[in-house]
Amino acid sequence: LVNTLNKETGKDGRLSGEYSLNTIKSGLYRQLEPLLTNGLIKYDRTNGNISLNTTKLQDMLENKPNDLQNILMQVKNNVYDYLKDYTQMSGVIDTKLKSYDKQISSIQDMIDQMNKRIQTEIQILKNQFIYMQNLQAQYNDISARIQATFGLQTNK
Repeated sequence: LVNTLNKETGKDGRLSGEYSLNTIKSGLYRQLEPLLTNGLIKYDRTNGNISLNTTKLQDMLENKPNDLQNILMQVKNNVYDYLKDYTQMSGVIDTKLKSYDKQISSIQDMIDQMNKRIQTEIQILKNQFIYMQNLQAQYNDISARIQATFGLQTNK
């Protein structure tokens, strides 16, 4: 998950500049603090990954199962409470999605307006071109009549 988030929110990622995901990731790390402080997980500061300390887990399962259960329950409650603010209606994610929907709608409206303006301009230019062709045809007709009436002038 961390590798995917880093890749997608990085410089050339599809979500580049979207810092909300990094905020969520950091918040989730904080919710796992009981696991870290009790040595059940290890945090790699170079890449942000976490790993399970199986030796410590096995020791707690055998010697302190109630402590392990309390730690896991605390982490579960922490994560649930933390993510609730993001996942509930009108939460962070819902608000962000609505914001993106509004931006998409606004951009689509601008595209539609621009297309209408372009189509209107194309029609105006077509009408002007037709008018110019008609004028040119009239001038050619007048020129042909003048030449027919007075004959073709040549320079000698």
